[in-house]
Amino acid sequence: MLEKTLAKEIRKAAPARTQDRDGYFAFLNKVRDAARDMSVTSIRRDFDGLAAKHGRAVTAVVLAATLYERRERIDCWNLSWACDTLRFWPHTEGTLRSATIQDGIHPTAICDYAADFIWCNTEP
Repeated sequence: MLEKTLAKEIRKAAPARTQDRDGYFAFLNKVRDAARDMSVTSIRRDFDGLAAKHGRAVTAVVLAATLYERRERIDCWNLSWACDTLRFWPHTEGTLRSATIQDGIHPTAICDYAADFIWCNTEP
């Protein structure tokens, strides 16, 4: 289960398009920028710095979108955390695809570099 404080951060940072159109697209642009920055083959080495640069809410959404996209390739590793995270981000299928990391390395690599982030942002 997603940590409650992070859930509140995502909910606050990512308004629904019908509530706040400008806020919705501002958050979506942050998510797309983070996904683009994290779409590098050196992501294993650079992840912590990029997560700090983009913030917890944005990083969580990008990781959740990527885990959801790769769910079959990674044997549903942390899929419940990803689905729980995505519940707080009002998105469409197209925006979900644009939020994924396209790093060009093996799909299971995310299990290595994102594990600590996910573990720290999970309620017991």
